[in-house]
Amino acid sequence: MSTPKGTVPWNKGKGEGWIDKRGYRWRYVLVNGKPRQVREHRWIMETHLGRKLEPNEVVHHINGNTSDNRIENLEVMPHGVHTVGHHKGTKQSENQKETTAIQARYRGEIARLKEINSAMYEALVETMKVLRSLRDNKEEWYTLVTPELLKAWDKNKAALAQAEGRDK
Repeated sequence: MSTPKGTVPWNKGKGEGWIDKRGYRWRYVLVNGKPRQVREHRWIMETHLGRKLEPNEVVHHINGNTSDNRIENLEVMPHGVHTVGHHKGTKQSENQKETTAIQARYRGEIARLKEINSAMYEALVETMKVLRSLRDNKEEWYTLVTPELLKAWDKNKAALAQAEGRDK
């Protein structure tokens, strides 16, 4: 039987919320004067921190008991770290293993390319130093200068400017 309109339900304000099927406690809190359903552990952590949680932040229950919302049992962590923590030692499908292997190869390739770029940049800087010293020595410059060398000089100068962010 429903409560008649305009009357206050007998249990209003007396409840501690409810627990969902995953074991998380929910409760109503006032947000801008309106009651809103929130997960209690997130509300407790936001109150403790004095700020709203970021969308990628997860409140982790340290002891694994999702209804134990004491502040000493809660910690904030990025979503990815939380996911990895819960899936260590679990079996992965072949598709997941393949995806993980591809991502690892990409990370390795990116690291390798960064090293190559760094080495090429250092070589380019050294080449430009040599060419500048030759240019400053006018006699030697005019005996060595060829159209190919001038083209290489311009390419090196442009590449160095781009690598140092001066190309714009």
